[in-house]
Amino acid sequence: MARLTYGTCYAAFYGGGPPVEVPFLARLVRSFNLEGQLRVLDLGCGTGHLLKPLAALGWEVVGMDPQPENLAEARRVAAGTLGVEVVAGGFGDLEAVETFDLVVAVGGPWWYLLTADERADALSRVARSLRPGGVVVPGRCELRVDPQPLPGAATVGGCRGRHPSPPSPAT
Repeated sequence: MARLTYGTCYAAFYGGGPPVEVPFLARLVRSFNLEGQLRVLDLGCGTGHLLKPLAALGWEVVGMDPQPENLAEARRVAAGTLGVEVVAGGFGDLEAVETFDLVVAVGGPWWYLLTADERADALSRVARSLRPGGVVVPGRCELRVDPQPLPGAATVGGCRGRHPSPPSPAT
């Protein structure tokens, strides 16, 4: 019987099907006219469920996560995939300058930044890591492509997305 770890439990959460984020990200890239050999950072990549599907789009992908168990699973998942690198670290370790066309930080990595100073530093590091014209996808979204409008939804490249818990109006 396989040993149950945090990483394998986390990976099982995604169910093994194609990640819903991938078509959204492909449309987003097209809508921002990003072209050529794209370099993508999956910051807080967890167990790496996006790494191979993003590389399958022809993108060079770097997965970055601070958790050793996540890194081990991400490295296992991405093993043998051309164009994928998995590195240890979180927002505070991001030193890249004008390196990435797309920074993806979905699934909640921003929630680990507990102070305003940590969030400001992280945002500054992410912005600095982007090449001119680069794009950041900064959080967990519910992503759907369907004809029904979502309350509070935004449309990007034909995909509608919204934060899972839109802010309530001020009283």
